[in-house]
Order: sequence, then structure tokens, then C-alpha cells
Amino acid sequence: AAAKAAMPPPAATPTAVALPAGAAPGAGATPGSVGAAALTQEQLRIARARSLPLPQELSKDQATRDPADVRFARETAKDPVFGPDFQSKYAGDNAGLQANLNLLSEKTGAEKIGIPVSDLAESLIDTVTPYKKTRKTEVSDSYTAARNAGEMAQDVSYKPVMDYINGKIKDRPTILTKNPILGVIFEELKVNDPKGTGKISLNAMEDVRQLLVNEIDPVQKGSVYHGRNLKTAIDKATEQSGGDLYKKARNLNEKYMTEFEDTPVIKNILAMKKGTTQRSVAVENLIDKSLFKGPTSDVKQLFETLEKAGPEGQQMIKELKGYAADQIFQEATKNVTLDINGKPYLSTDRLNGIIKKLDKSGKLELFFGKEDAAHYRTINDVTKDLQTVPVGTTNPSGTSAQILATLAEMGLQGATTGIPVPIVTGTKYLYGLNQERVKKNKISEFINYGKNK
Repeated sequence: AAAKAAMPPPAATPTAVALPAGAAPGAGATPGSVGAAALTQEQLRIARARSLPLPQELSKDQATRDPADVRFARETAKDPVFGPDFQSKYAGDNAGLQANLNLLSEKTGAEKIGIPVSDLAESLIDTVTPYKKTRKTEVSDSYTAARNAGEMAQDVSYKPVMDYINGKIKDRPTILTKNPILGVIFEELKVNDPKGTGKISLNAMEDVRQLLVNEIDPVQKGSVYHGRNLKTAIDKATEQSGGDLYKKARNLNEKYMTEFEDTPVIKNILAMKKGTTQRSVAVENLIDKSLFKGPTSDVKQLFETLEKAGPEGQQMIKELKGYAADQIFQEATKNVTLDINGKPYLSTDRLNGIIKKLDKSGKLELFFGKEDAAHYRTINDVTKDLQTVPVGTTNPSGTSAQILATLAEMGLQGATTGIPVPIVTGTKYLYGLNQERVKKNKISEFINYGKNK
């Protein structure tokens, strides 16, 4: 995993400007929101940055976003003598934002952040496997109890199943070869009823149902569709049969099948391609497919299953949430632009993209809860306040800063100001004590602007 920024000490608790009543921390309140009408955009920016888990303070240009303020700060930052203070401020902002992201990662309770994603997937597999086995054993034991009590010897009609198959093959006999699952079940029913009575034992019907489950092949056209409809027909044929023990076993089996066979996000964790030893979903793709590439309902189902799997499953939920938090961090720091400390600047576009996508799907709150989801939204907003500038407020080419540096080196400042170079020459004039003091004071006021509000 990429190295992450060390967390700076929390800033002093703000007193002058606080989020308005009714605006949740990190909610990005605007003057039109409840309780925020009295605050200006500048005050809201300052309050928003202070509401982060690790509060940040804005410089004047960041707070006001006034073109003159932005131009002074950004152009001064390029100056060879006066620039380092601003450069240090911006690098500190970058470190602070990354520290906030790191803190939210830690709050998930994950202990395996940064391990290879394939290793995390193996942990998920190792967590689900014994839980599925326990549930399967519970179902098997229940059916055994029903058989031992004689509740599955009763004959039942398989007419609903044959009605479905006959309805598909009527006037289309080749459909059996094009959809093998229909032919397999058709033949199995005939084998169990050699005299053609139209009935087989309840026990045999359950065997047919298990065969059906085993024959469903997700990659074969029509297999899942026909398999689902055939299971419905079998359920219809057996719904009024058996005693209490059978009904209990059937109920347990229905819940098992719904959770582990009919729910793709759970099935994919252990599923193998039919007739092979190859996984249906490659282990290195399992986590991303489970968390990010499916609907939010899939993630909810995954978390519900893991929650029922006991302490190991509950810790696995934390690991998956930690992975999601780390993915936000990794996506946001895919930036080739480095600050003066060699750290990549957070990418406002990438951070905005992943947070907006997770938020729109509902996964942001599902992964992190309401409070920390709000913090992620705030980090997204504050990153824009800290790192972007209004269009047209700066000199993109940096020409003015380059001219000042060149003049200083060449001792030509006097020629442009009318002050004789012999009196105060070159760099000594440019950074004369009085001008230096005035400019440094202004820089200090800019950098500490938010702290003094």
C-alpha cells in the first residue's frame, strides 16, 4: 500500500465560527440551508474545514476566493524568496487532508488495510466457507430427521414440473438439446417413475431438486432461467406434503438456497465454473466485484451473511469497509503532482469522482455510517476549497514570478522602478528591509487568516 501522511495534531477547537444549528458536521451547509442564512460563504468555508475530524484552517485566499487574494497568494508562492511560507502551508493542507482520510480508514476497525487484495479475498473465502458448511449440515440433519420419521416416503405428483417442461417443448422438441437442464430433469423424473404413474416419493423429489441445483450453469444460455422456474414448479408440487419435520427441513433449505445459491454476491465467493476447478470469479477480482461492481443491495446481503457468521464474519465486515476506505485514499492520491515534501497532492477530480459515485449508490453510508459518510463529503468539499482556485484568477504561465526572479538575479529592478541601482542594488533593493517586513507581515496575515476569524 502507498505510504500515507502522518496525522498532524488536532487544531484548537474553533470558537469564532461554528457550523450553524441544523447543519450536520461535514454536510457542506450553504447560506440557503436550515440555520445557515446568517453565514457568508467565507464563514461556511472556514466552519466546514474546522468540522473535519482533524480540523483544518484556511488561508485568506482559500477562505475568500477573492480574485485579488488568490492572485497574491498563488503568485507569491512562486517567488524564490517569499514563496516557501505559502508552499509550506499548501503542503500542510495536503498532509492534513490525507491524515483525515487515514483517520476514517482507521475508524473502520480493519486490521488488514494495505494487504494484497487477493489475500483479503482469501480471508473472505475462509470466513464464508465454514459458515456455509454449518448451515448446509443443519439442513442435511433436518432432512435426515424427516426421513427417519417416515415423513418423506409419501408420494407426490410431479405434474407441475412436467407441465412446465411440456409447455416449453410443445412444437419445439429440439429445445431439450438446446437447454440441457430441461432434458436432465425430464429424464430424472422418468427414471424415478418407470411405470408412468405421475408420482414419485417426496424423498425422490428432493433428490430431483438437488440435481437441479447442481445442473444450473450460469454460463449456459437459459440454464438459470429454466432452473429458477423448475425450482418454483417443484416447490408447488411439494408445498402441501410431509409432516412438521419435513416442513422444518424445507424451510431451512429454502433459506439456505436463497442465501448461498440464489444470491450472486454470496454464491460467487465459493462458486466454481461447472466441470472445472477454476473459480467463477478470480480471487484477485472478488473483493472489487463484491463491493463496487454490483448494486448496493448485494453489499447489504454480503454484510448480513457475514454478520450471522459470528465474530470472524463481523471482523470481515470491518476489513471490507477498511478496504473501501483505502480505495478512496488510493484513488485520491493518484496524482503526479507532488508537494514540497514529496507527497502527491490529493486529486480533487478523483476524490470527487469516487465519493460522488459511492454516495449516489448509497454505499458511502453503508460502508461508513451517517457520521463518517458526512465527513467524507466534507473532506471532498474542503479539498476543493483548499486546492482549487476560481477560473481566471491567476497567471497560468507564472510569467510575473519568473520576471521578478530574473530581475533580482540581474540587478535590474532599479531600471523598472526609477530608483537608481547604485543606491540600493539588485536583490538588496528587491528585498529591502522595509518592503520585506511589509510583505512578510502580509503573507503571515494571509496564512493565519482563518485562525484569526
